[in-house]
Amino acid sequence: MQIMVLMLRAGHWTLYVVNFQIGRIHVLDSNPYGPEMGGTIWKNYHCIPMDMGDRKVSWARLIMSRLNLAIQNARPRSALPAFLKYPIELMNNCPTMKLGSNDCGFFVMRYMQHYDYMDGAINAVIDSVRN
Repeated sequence: MQIMVLMLRAGHWTLYVVNFQIGRIHVLDSNPYGPEMGGTIWKNYHCIPMDMGDRKVSWARLIMSRLNLAIQNARPRSALPAFLKYPIELMNNCPTMKLGSNDCGFFVMRYMQHYDYMDGAINAVIDSVRN
């Protein structure tokens, strides 16, 4: 079982997948983090600390905790487990777009189409030139 959440932040689309099968929240992001982006890592974008009064919480954790709370309040007797403490991680080997491209929305659609929650992986080749 999974919940897919499309995120638009600063003009960039990403996909968060709450994967109940493996107990993880996967971030599927088409940005080519690392040397291609001047050493920028995914946490620079997804884990920016947000002020929550007396404490700071990463942006990704804040969004997922609000989603978790909303679902638990809307359906308190559902069989859907709380996922507040699931680790949030960038999905390994996630296909990326070329640096400077604005194809992130197309990549998110392909991620949604090919994400396999049983394996927690993309189950197809997504070619950044053809897609």
